[in-house]
Amino acid sequence: MRALLLAAGLGTRLGELTKSVPKCLVEVGGEPILGRLLRQLSAAGVTEFLINTHHLESQVREWVGSSEWRDAIQLTHEPMLLGTAGTLRRNWDFFQGSDGMVLHADNYFDFDLTELRLAFQERPRGVDMTMLTFIADDPSAFGVVELDDRRVVIGFHEKVVNPPTALASAATFAFSPMIVDAIEQLPPDSADISRDLIPLLLGRINVLKMSTQVIDIGTLESLVKARELEQF
Repeated sequence: MRALLLAAGLGTRLGELTKSVPKCLVEVGGEPILGRLLRQLSAAGVTEFLINTHHLESQVREWVGSSEWRDAIQLTHEPMLLGTAGTLRRNWDFFQGSDGMVLHADNYFDFDLTELRLAFQERPRGVDMTMLTFIADDPSAFGVVELDDRRVVIGFHEKVVNPPTALASAATFAFSPMIVDAIEQLPPDSADISRDLIPLLLGRINVLKMSTQVIDIGTLESLVKARELEQF
């Protein structure tokens, strides 16, 4: 299996920290969050990685070149940010017709990503993608899903007031090459997987619910929370 790690964000909500360090190289538990994710994905059976870059690209390239995964990683630089859906569409050939994963390189998981791969392998007939989900404390801050009795997504609501459920997307997906039809339907200016691609795949996505939350380390508050968890 191959994985696209989205690492091109500016990380502006982290203030001074990401003026000198790209967000994916911010440390949690004494190592860059990117390194932690690569370990977790490798343990889940992912063997090839594509990482997109933009902000402080040279630092990411230097870190990758000295990492234990250097021979398994390809980098793709975006002089102008394409957005998550734009990056997936631009680099679709990377997956070479095989199953894949896509996730943000600044997410902290206290969770075995092998479970996501297994849930995808055991997906119901007619399902082409598995979404990692969790129960959100503030569901209005996330995209939330409505499910049928097979745990297949039949409704998706991105950061709405009074969301109908608290089951939130962790923006982490395993997928088959069959989703290419939806990717080809995306308008040229489509930028976001959750906002633009997921609505085209309703009825074709099942979910795996984590018992813990995913932490986007994009704010100082969430970064502190992730670092505190790593102390235990």
